[in-house]
Amino acid sequence: EASGRLPFTFPKCRTQDCTIADERASVQLGDGIENKQNRIFSEKGLVGYRWYHAKQIGVSYPFGFGLFAYGSTEVKYSDAQAVRGTGKAMVKVSFAMANEGPRAGHEVPQMYLSFPSDIPGDANSKPEWILKGFAKTLLEPSVPAEMSFPLTQRDLSYWDDAPGKSLWVCASGEFRACVGSNSRDAILPNKGACTTFSSPCAVSIEVVKKKLLKKSDNSVPSQ
Repeated sequence: EASGRLPFTFPKCRTQDCTIADERASVQLGDGIENKQNRIFSEKGLVGYRWYHAKQIGVSYPFGFGLFAYGSTEVKYSDAQAVRGTGKAMVKVSFAMANEGPRAGHEVPQMYLSFPSDIPGDANSKPEWILKGFAKTLLEPSVPAEMSFPLTQRDLSYWDDAPGKSLWVCASGEFRACVGSNSRDAILPNKGACTTFSSPCAVSIEVVKKKLLKKSDNSVPSQ
């Protein structure tokens, strides 16, 4: 079974003629080829599929695209939920998949995460969606399947390059996680499955502070 997935995006011309100008307008940094501005690293975090999401540009085949069961059918995603994780996983995102076709096939579900809008940084430093998990699984016809992806503290963190910082910071606020067959379908209402959750980072930081404070109090000798 051909169950591989694309590691890049196939662009799409905006017109049928697909002129050089049209072709360059449809690809990342294409408008900077003529004046060599494409050599300047101005896109920052908007690399690959992240750039197409940010610019809302249609593509021929999105990042992560692939055939399921030789293209005989598609996988239906539903019931995305986020719950508190255990161990290193601060959050666990679970979801259901259904193979409604006549034959078994290997699916590669992918989870994309959207960070809170108020994290610091300019637009190019804050991609709208970031791939945070994927896995390959066999789906039998008419047999419901459930799966989950963990999110660690690092997964929920952004790089703060403010003066005097340069460190990973676990974001506070509301996250949105979407699961689907590729980077385009995962965030579409009728294709993927999405859920929102409040960041557990602030709670964890408060617990650590209380533990450190308690440890500090216990280390003070009695009079």
